[in-house]
Amino acid sequence: MRVLVTGATANIGRLVVDHLVAAGGVDVRALTTDPVRAALPPSVEVAEGFVGRPASVAAALDGVDKVYLAPYLPTAGEVTTLIADAGVRHVVDLGGGEGTEWR
Repeated sequence: MRVLVTGATANIGRLVVDHLVAAGGVDVRALTTDPVRAALPPSVEVAEGFVGRPASVAAALDGVDKVYLAPYLPTAGEVTTLIADAGVRHVVDLGGGEGTEWR
């Protein structure tokens, strides 16, 4: 199983990467805007991109089974369409209650 973690070098995305690596049993692909500075564990496949630039996410979805989607409201709809079109059937996102910026 391969999991794509978007926002992989942000506060929560990095924790998701670290927990997945520690748990084992999955291949982790991390989406980040700066792969060189990311300093991710060697077992993590790094892909350059940002959910705010949906075209940069498309290639990172190849062969992915599950996605952790870091919230970025301006392009969330477009990115979730790309995810569905890639055949990914399991998405976890960070959300919040109505009226919050994370909704």
